[in-house]
Amino acid sequence: MPTLPHEEYLTDWDGETAYVQRTFLKYLEANMNLMELDELLCQYAEIEPTYNIDERNDTHNLEVYACGINEMVYSPVDIIQTTGVPDEYIESEGYGERHGGMLLPSQDATS
Repeated sequence: MPTLPHEEYLTDWDGETAYVQRTFLKYLEANMNLMELDELLCQYAEIEPTYNIDERNDTHNLEVYACGINEMVYSPVDIIQTTGVPDEYIESEGYGERHGGMLLPSQDATS
C-alpha cells in the first residue's frame, strides 16, 4: 500500500497520503485486537482505506522492512510491533538521532 505523506499538495497523487504507520493501521484485518494501541492511533484503523482492495494486513503473516532516518523508521516499527507482527519478521535500519517514541496524532498538527 503505497503512501506519500503530503503529496496531495505537490502533485495529482490520489493514493494514500498519511504517514506509513497510519496507513498500515487503515489496512489491518477488521478483527484485529488494538487494545494496546493509543486511543488516538486506533482512530486510523477505523478510517476507510483509499485503495479499493479486499486484502488487509494479517499481522501474523507479514514481513516488514523499514529504513531511513530514525524518526521515520522507528515510529512505524513501534506501532507495527504493538499490533502483533513477530519480531523475527521485522527488520529495520535507522540513522541519526532518535528523539522519542511513537508519533502520536496529537503531536503532529501538520498531517
